[in-house]
Amino acid sequence: PDVDIRFWDGALGRIPSTGTGVFITIGLKTAEGEAEIGKVYRLSLPSDPDTPIKLFGNGEYANKLLDAASCGANVIFAAAANSDSTDDILSAVEEAVEQSLVNGDAIFEGIIVMVPVDKSTAAAIGSYLTSLVSRHIYVWALLEARPKTEDEKMDDYVTNLISEWEGFIHPRVAASAFCATVTNLKGNTGFRNAIGSLTGLLARAKVSQDIGEVGAFPIPNIVSLPEDLKYSHIYALDQARFITGRTYDGYAGYYVTNPNMMMPETSDYAFIYARRVADKAAKITRKTILPRLKGEVLPPANDNPESPTKPTKSPTIQELKGLIEHALHYGMYKEGELYGYRVIIPEDQDLWATRKLKIKTKLAPTPHMDWITVDQSFENPFLTIGG
Repeated sequence: PDVDIRFWDGALGRIPSTGTGVFITIGLKTAEGEAEIGKVYRLSLPSDPDTPIKLFGNGEYANKLLDAASCGANVIFAAAANSDSTDDILSAVEEAVEQSLVNGDAIFEGIIVMVPVDKSTAAAIGSYLTSLVSRHIYVWALLEARPKTEDEKMDDYVTNLISEWEGFIHPRVAASAFCATVTNLKGNTGFRNAIGSLTGLLARAKVSQDIGEVGAFPIPNIVSLPEDLKYSHIYALDQARFITGRTYDGYAGYYVTNPNMMMPETSDYAFIYARRVADKAAKITRKTILPRLKGEVLPPANDNPESPTKPTKSPTIQELKGLIEHALHYGMYKEGELYGYRVIIPEDQDLWATRKLKIKTKLAPTPHMDWITVDQSFENPFLTIGG
């Protein structure tokens, strides 16, 4: 569905809805959970904190959903997989996505898998997400990496996890290795992956925001990080593109180190916020132009029929260009989610021969201050005083 907005001239208008901040979660229920395997349930959090436990049992999955509520999530679509096997997790993801489409449109932005998965499962999910793009369904996934086993030392765990995922890259997959002692609004405290907390942060962040922004996103339900977790471990996992948590010396609270995607740091899609910005812009643009598909391109009034205006300069296409600019302006730029944008209609197009109109959108993302360096020194004011 579209959403109402107020345009620059005071008129009420509508722009396409993109499902921003809404996620589908996949997990495993315990024996007492009443949920049907593969069925998607709409959860209203935190106003109804008992339903996740009723549906999925008082286990890890329900607690992670409540962790999400503790960090800002309001509406979540949740489903249970039959087991943690690759086939069952992938089947649950596919079924949940298909159930949650509205007229073939995704009114959600991502999938959160709240059960530990390995590289092979991540690859299967990544392939499925790639296939959705061909259907113009732009979603991404946050997956849970396995925790440290009882017989692993932290050094070995970090080395082993990095080795297990070595070589995996995908522009629509992120993986959380952020384990901590976590509590939630039901008071259920335990050592688990903070993927639920990450879900809550993502639900309330603008698509362009880094959920590690110190002033905006301290994680309120983290009790402590593992005692044997050192900065060198965090750095190694971060360099391997896992999402981790950290503290800052002399500053209270716990924070996301970097919202990494499973992509090289030099990629345009190295971070979750880049993925979210690109997907939202793609959804807005497609929904804006789709009503014009197969439409006629008409010449300007009083045009010379013996020397007609190029179709790309016609009022029809210039109006379409303006509609895209309007949607990006009010859907993202005015929300502070883009630093700038351009819509370009290449002129060397033969619509008579191809019946295809090519449009280019150039997005300028908001820059981030990942490092701030202060050069402090003394000075003698006397040396700068005249006379």
